[in-house]
Amino acid sequence: MSDKNIHVITGIGYLGKYIARALLEIDCPVPDATIYVDDAAIARTPVTSVLIPPGPHRVEFRRAGYATSRHSVLTAKGVSS
Repeated sequence: MSDKNIHVITGIGYLGKYIARALLEIDCPVPDATIYVDDAAIARTPVTSVLIPPGPHRVEFRRAGYATSRHSVLTAKGVSS
């Protein structure tokens, strides 16, 4: 997996009255890659977004036969990257 083909976009919103979650938007051209956040498998591509807690995270895309793509993201109120 080439990092130049992986796009991770973050934003933050609120679900319900008090529970903050960050929206992690995913654009990965490799089908059936497992998406890990902080070493926990959370989804498989072609998913386009997942909700995660705000804060710093390690995001990885893994699939047999491809190099692992690793990203550090920070989600916080008012921050988009």
